This record gives sequence, structure tokens and C-alpha cells, in this order.
Amino acid sequence: MFSNNLRLSLFGLLLSTILSSCNQKEEIISSESPIEKTVILENISDSTWTYFSFVTGSIIGRSKLGDATEDSLWYNRTDWDIALCSDMLRTNSGTSGVGKGGIQTVVTRNFEAITTAPEEGYLIDNNDVILKR
Repeated sequence: MFSNNLRLSLFGLLLSTILSSCNQKEEIISSESPIEKTVILENISDSTWTYFSFVTGSIIGRSKLGDATEDSLWYNRTDWDIALCSDMLRTNSGTSGVGKGGIQTVVTRNFEAITTAPEEGYLIDNNDVILKR
């Protein structure tokens, strides 16, 4: 079980790629040097989705787990990148949102050594798959 707090460490180039994938713009944002930012998400609930934006570095909002009406409202929004609920994770992609986000497993143990984000191999949200963190 994960604690109610979650720490996200983001690095500039990877963050830029993720940001550009969730925005409706097709342009790619780049950075000359990695920028590290740590964000602590508090009060992650077992019954509520917490929606987060990499652009603003903040929580955008929350919705009840299993509420189809709220899910459809969040589906049509492009101002969020990931959503967390207990040990589940959504990306603004596929069946969870109209964004162009996705997620990929990092196979190397040295996350800091990654200098560019892969161009392919991302999983998008699917009703048949629940991504667990």
C-alpha cells in the first residue's frame, strides 16, 4: 500500500515531451538542460481520483471513483496529465481522456541517465487495463 503522499521527480526533457503530448498543440517543447522539480501530492484517496497537470505543477481537481458523469467530464478536458486514486493511475489518453498522453516503463535503474524520451512504446489507457503504480 502506498502512503497518502506521493513524490514525483520530473526532469526537463522528459517533462517537456510529456507536456507536449498532452497539449493539443503538435509542437515539441525542448530544453537545453534538464530541469528537476519535485512535487508532493498529498491526500491521495482510495475513493477519489486526483488530477494533476505537469504544465502548472499542481492538482487540477478531483472526482469520485466510479462516477461515470464525472469521468465523462474529465475525459473531455485537456488541462490534466495524470490522475491518481489509491494505487491506480490514469493518463490523459485512450479511454481516460482526449489528450495524447501515455505511460512507459523505464527499464534502466538510472533514471537520471535518460536524456531523451522514447518516441514510441507508450501505453495509453484502455478499459481492459488498469495501470497500477
